[in-house]
Amino acid sequence: MKPYKLFLMLGGPASGKGTLCSRLIKDGSFVHVSPGDLVRDKQIRNDLSPEYTKLMEKGKLLPVSFIGELIMDHIKTNIPCDKTILLDGFPRNKENFDYYIKEMNGFFDLVKVIVINCSDGLMEKRTLKRQTEQHRKDDEIETFRRRLKYYHEVTEGIIKLFDEKMVHTFCPNENADDPYPDIVKKINVMRDLHGHKDE
Repeated sequence: MKPYKLFLMLGGPASGKGTLCSRLIKDGSFVHVSPGDLVRDKQIRNDLSPEYTKLMEKGKLLPVSFIGELIMDHIKTNIPCDKTILLDGFPRNKENFDYYIKEMNGFFDLVKVIVINCSDGLMEKRTLKRQTEQHRKDDEIETFRRRLKYYHEVTEGIIKLFDEKMVHTFCPNENADDPYPDIVKKINVMRDLHGHKDE
């Protein structure tokens, strides 16, 4: 039996993955794991090499072996195995995907690949707001545009490598005050049904 149930949470930069995950973890049964946050934590502690810091500032991906080990070490060390993992923004490219299949797949019981689909304009607007409030280097507008281009050209193709039955795409209503409650309910149902009966 695989220790953890897993949702892979994918979408463009500032698509709302983190916000959705923050809603899902409120009941205590989900845990949000963001490779970006794990890396930024290392950066704050001055535990990230200058080489990797420069890559981040340019909107480039860090080596998959580094990210993969960071994710697995964090989960094994900090998260009880009765929790459901929300892995935010991984895998992003073919190298990530191959690492996931070879090194991580046997450790997780994949429930669904969740894709958050929203307009490029909205993602850019959110990024500008977040950069003003949080001053994140990877939210500078040129970095955002490189990340968005990468998502469309690379990550969207990676999503197609998963069995289509495992992928569920949400298109939140951009005009709604709060589009997340309905999505949260549906993801909870997916998790609860998984392993009990066909969906």
